[in-house]
Amino acid sequence: MPRHKFEANRFIKLESPERKKALPIEEILTPLNDLNREIKVADIGCGIGYLSLPLAEKLVNSGEVYAIDISSEMLEVLRGRIGQLTNIRVIQSEENYIPIADDLIDLSFLMTVFHELNDPEQYIPEIKRISKPEHRVIIIDWTKTARSYGPPLSRAIAKEEVIRIFKEHDYQLEKSYLDGQTVYGLVFVKK
Repeated sequence: MPRHKFEANRFIKLESPERKKALPIEEILTPLNDLNREIKVADIGCGIGYLSLPLAEKLVNSGEVYAIDISSEMLEVLRGRIGQLTNIRVIQSEENYIPIADDLIDLSFLMTVFHELNDPEQYIPEIKRISKPEHRVIIIDWTKTARSYGPPLSRAIAKEEVIRIFKEHDYQLEKSYLDGQTVYGLVFVKK
């Protein structure tokens, strides 16, 4: 069954106070504190730049952000929000194909995207293709427990299921964070 895709005409909800509370940017970006800033980061499913813009600001003068989404409407809004940032590349993708070079990315973020993929397990080879042999993938997604915000529980993917999927694709769980009522965060490493 095809998964839910966030509708481009709901931009306001992507920047709402409720979403900012459920997805606190500073906490989401904490794994970057331990990494070299001269990295290339993919924000897969970037939408209108909720994460891409703060990522680009954090990596200014050193790293690059590849803001990737399947929605041309959302990417157009993002382009209008970039301002003076020169380290962000906006890329329209397809469901299971990202038009960037092999072995380019050091770190991929999939924030509230994994549950939207038609077949999450089929997407992992594409993440591997665009990534350097040693890379990280950070999954931020909605808990499969009662919560007041986010998609219906039937659409959520349990944290344990995401861990199983990535382990089957030879990733190691480096750490779990954001363990709250609304979202979880998982940092995977591929060596």
